[in-house]
Amino acid sequence: MLKHLQGLNRIGYFAAPAGKKVTPVTIPFFYEAVELVTGGTVFFDVNGERQSFGKGSMFWHVSREKTIWDTPPDDPYRCYVFYFEARPPARMVPRVTVWNDPAEAEAFADRMFRLFHKGECNKEILGSFIYTRLLWEGAMARNPESPELPVPLLKARSYMEKQFASPIGPDEIALQAGVSRPALFRLFRQKLGTSPHRMLLDLRLEKAKLLLAGDDIPIKDIPEQCGFESIEVFYRQFRSNFQKTPAEYRKQYSVHRG
Repeated sequence: MLKHLQGLNRIGYFAAPAGKKVTPVTIPFFYEAVELVTGGTVFFDVNGERQSFGKGSMFWHVSREKTIWDTPPDDPYRCYVFYFEARPPARMVPRVTVWNDPAEAEAFADRMFRLFHKGECNKEILGSFIYTRLLWEGAMARNPESPELPVPLLKARSYMEKQFASPIGPDEIALQAGVSRPALFRLFRQKLGTSPHRMLLDLRLEKAKLLLAGDDIPIKDIPEQCGFESIEVFYRQFRSNFQKTPAEYRKQYSVHRG
């Protein structure tokens, strides 16, 4: 997956000067740069809209793109910059994401900066670790390009994630979300491209996979723990979605297999 990564070139720190313009830098060919903001404010266009970003924001630039520069004079941004030598393919995550824990992001960047400049560790290993961690956080982080979901939909999803193992249905979910049943289905279709039924099934199947791979409980006991009405329904849905039976899945992935 990281065959295109040639190595970590350098780690720098930049503090935008108060009241002065910042000149953006164009990323040269065969390089990628990740700017991790640790303070202040940055303005950046996302889908043609100028948005404000703060601590924990990550900007992943590839060759010929420009670094961040738009900052208010009274709250200039500060950031660590990770430069990598890389060949295409490039940027496997959105260009702008927000690390879910800004304090953790700053601590990580500061530690990597110090390790790099102390020169006491293998820079090839360090570079691979940093790139992978940034890639992971970029994939898991909040994506500003994704529109915020309506509150009723967030309530519905939260309720389903907590109660999927119970025999709940659209009526209960709509009640928890504070909307009518037709409105619930409309929200799921328009905002998530799925239905409440499908999301419930996905939650139950994912739990079943975890139990099959990470536990040694009898397969006959798994349907009840995951919210399936019968073992027949469980087997049918599992095979339909994963092209293998629960027993075959366990044999392939469980640490308890012989």
